[in-house]
Amino acid sequence: MEIQKPSRRKRHHPEEFKQAVIEACCEPGASVAGIAMANGVNANQVRRWMRERGIEAPKRRMLMSATQPEFVQLPLAPAAPASQDIYQVEREVADLEPDERRRIRQEQAKPILDEFHDWLTRHRLQVPNGSSTAKAIDYSLKRWTALAHYIGDAQVPIDNNWIENRIRPIATGRKNWLFAGSLRAGKRAAAIMSLIQSAKLNGHDPFLYLKDILSRLPTQPNSRIGELLPHRWLPEISA
Repeated sequence: MEIQKPSRRKRHHPEEFKQAVIEACCEPGASVAGIAMANGVNANQVRRWMRERGIEAPKRRMLMSATQPEFVQLPLAPAAPASQDIYQVEREVADLEPDERRRIRQEQAKPILDEFHDWLTRHRLQVPNGSSTAKAIDYSLKRWTALAHYIGDAQVPIDNNWIENRIRPIATGRKNWLFAGSLRAGKRAAAIMSLIQSAKLNGHDPFLYLKDILSRLPTQPNSRIGELLPHRWLPEISA
């Protein structure tokens, strides 16, 4: 995916550029770090753009899994069914064209979210400040624009559970890799692990993939470095 990059002299990135980068990152098997590097931006900055658009699952789980006593005492409708209903809509539109997906989201999911927002606003007054439920409700209300962003953008997934599941092996083993030797070594290890996992997701043999790109990197033009990313890589065929 070729994305028109803004001038390096400008720190402000146009919304069109941000959206194009985010869409590339949402492709199955895409690496945020790789996409960011290919487009000359910082990976953390890209992740911040994604958070602003609500492409993250923790805020949804934080609220839906609240089980403190003060939460249980509240009338649960529509809190508990809301999550099930909006995800049921997502299952129904998963294979549809973007325009149709957006239309159905707006017709079916938006009323559910609007009702849920009203419920949160009303019942926030019924729980004590500082409680787990209050924190969960405040977290969602303060980020509601990002939370509901996917309703109007068919290219944005409802959450990032898919990528979280893929990075679970790294999160599980991070204690084993706690002492990397230096900050630079840690960053290098993270980059390599990201490439390996992305290669697996795209059906590549990680060893063959790394062997090929490392042999091609010295002569690969900088303008075409993106061709070596896992989701765009094609093995070099010997003549």
